[in-house]
Amino acid sequence: MRAQYGAKEEVEKVKTTADPIIHVKDILIQRKVDEADLKQIDKEIKETIKQSVEFAENSPEPAASELYTDILKEN
Repeated sequence: MRAQYGAKEEVEKVKTTADPIIHVKDILIQRKVDEADLKQIDKEIKETIKQSVEFAENSPEPAASELYTDILKEN
């Protein structure tokens, strides 16, 4: 699945400069975390994302009365 938020180059730039998952992975590599552990963490992340997407896609649409709930309004 490809992100549909902007141009491919823009998405890649953000991923390499601001993606928190990549940032944490870089920190773990610097701290000499085992490659097998990194692969397991990545697998768990992907599974969590997959389950979250499936839940969202299989959930009913919220009622119209819920459209404006839980919205932060700053004065």
